Amino acid sequence: MLRPNACSNTHRKCLCCNQFLKSRYQNKFCSTSCAAKINNKLYIKRKKLYGTCIHCSKPTDLKRIKTCNDCIEMGKHKKCGCNFKDLTLKQVLMRKGRYAAIREHSLRLYRKISKSCMVCGYNKHVEICHKKPIYKFSLNTRVEKINDIQNIIFLCPNCHWEFDKGILPPSRFERLSCSNLEHPCNGR
Repeated sequence: MLRPNACSNTHRKCLCCNQFLKSRYQNKFCSTSCAAKINNKLYIKRKKLYGTCIHCSKPTDLKRIKTCNDCIEMGKHKKCGCNFKDLTLKQVLMRKGRYAAIREHSLRLYRKISKSCMVCGYNKHVEICHKKPIYKFSLNTRVEKINDIQNIIFLCPNCHWEFDKGILPPSRFERLSCSNLEHPCNGR
């Protein structure tokens, strides 16, 4: 049995609001909100670190990224200094397997254009779809033609799957075009 007033905090006050502590378990603060006020001032949370582009000194998304998106689109991050859109399909396949690099390029080009599916209007998640699949282009075709705005449509995952499986007819997409949308390279 504890003696009365033996462990009482009646003589101690909260470091934040100067109220008397009521419980014997309260050592410094009367509540969690008072503790948060003081601790957030003492221990500041880390700030998000941004890096700078090694080519143009613009800020990058994260500290570990050395090249900004604009320089990547212009191909400055490549050792050869060539523009990615001027490469042929064969050159891209020799560098990086399959078609991942071409898809990444289309994502960088058109990620800011559309935010809704061109078939059903769904706007939570939109994917970029090539009307003519990449594998149907000849090896001498330039990436610029593969990722042309006339060959790109924006679809939700369900419509994209249906398009890839042939459930949605390609004729339905002939009249749908991204050409009325603003192309990201037109302003440059």
